[in-house]
Amino acid sequence: MRKEERLMDLLGQLDDSFLVDLDDEVSTVLKEKRKKTVGEAIWFQGASLAAAAVLTLIIARTSLLPEVNVPPFDSTLPILHMDYERLFAGGWGYEGLMGKNIEEIHYDAPWESGDFDTLPVFQNAMGSKSETYTMEEKLLRMKKALLSAGGRVGVVIQEEEILVEWIQEDYPIVSYESEEHTISVNPDLSATIQFKTPVMFPNDLRSKEKPLEEQGSHTVYPTLKEHLKLSQYFVENFENLLQMKSPVTSVEGGDRNIYGRRHHQIFYYEDQEDPKEKLLNYFFRRTYLYESDMSEMNFMRIFSTDLTMKVGEYPIISEKEARDLLVQGKYVTSVPETFPGRKYIRRVELVYRTGYDEEFFMPYYRILVEVPALKYEGMNTFGAYYVPAVRAEYLSGLPTYDGSFN
Repeated sequence: MRKEERLMDLLGQLDDSFLVDLDDEVSTVLKEKRKKTVGEAIWFQGASLAAAAVLTLIIARTSLLPEVNVPPFDSTLPILHMDYERLFAGGWGYEGLMGKNIEEIHYDAPWESGDFDTLPVFQNAMGSKSETYTMEEKLLRMKKALLSAGGRVGVVIQEEEILVEWIQEDYPIVSYESEEHTISVNPDLSATIQFKTPVMFPNDLRSKEKPLEEQGSHTVYPTLKEHLKLSQYFVENFENLLQMKSPVTSVEGGDRNIYGRRHHQIFYYEDQEDPKEKLLNYFFRRTYLYESDMSEMNFMRIFSTDLTMKVGEYPIISEKEARDLLVQGKYVTSVPETFPGRKYIRRVELVYRTGYDEEFFMPYYRILVEVPALKYEGMNTFGAYYVPAVRAEYLSGLPTYDGSFN
């Protein structure tokens, strides 16, 4: 095969996604020409130097793509049944984040594409669908979490001081109350500590932003710089509340509300040398110290998920495979719009879904997609589309959704 024919054959194998970032005119020409027969390759030989340079770039990018090496099937790993009847939704009725661009939305999990070949999957032992523990055993674990939370504020809780309230027949909350604190634990083992006397912050740490009136109330939106300055104060002065040897400060949020205002939330997790343990700490073992208008702290939340029931270490797909599966329609979402196309993908994130209704804690690729139909007053909406990161041969019941959950 002549060189021109080999080049045209290579061009014909490329996905359109490799051309979306190119100059529009050159991209259009290349797309059209790759549809022609090999016999027309003479055109390519006389193409402009610019088009030749573009093709060289494409070939270089293609040669750098990692090969997908599918590991042999491990029959010792249980097949995971997928159940998406109760996919969680965001505050909009679906999981969508608004912003001027994707850079406004924070994601700082300790992960980069290609970091892991396998990741652990856990049964959600304390979840709504789990029968791992009896209700008595669940209550014992909740009470243990209550005692641990009390220790953070120097409170020793006695058994007779613990209250059990049944919100539903299978949903108890255990709590303790004193003159200084109210402490409660949910079935997922998340603990909330309310300070009846707020913890006041020094004046120089308070936000300089002016309160804004929204729906009859005044709200302060501190800058990210102000949040980070306050978080450093927390780390240096509230070691007893964090109870971490090497706390990592993390930022989430950054999306905008209907008024165009950005909100950030800071949380902390324990650093680890083992990258997988660090990733698990990021998603399952968080501590939030909530501030009110950057002037006082009224409550804090501690997440210490039960990860004792490990199902196994599962091979995962690559980020590229996840993008391809999304394009094929093999995703789950609460966004009320069908996936609009590959060119609207804005970011791919590796996440663990941690909801109470999850049967398994397993990794997913959360792909944030700009949804043109959901623009709002000049702001873009980035919908969350999920593709399981665990390889498909270990999954059953994986449906194909068109986005019409609601």
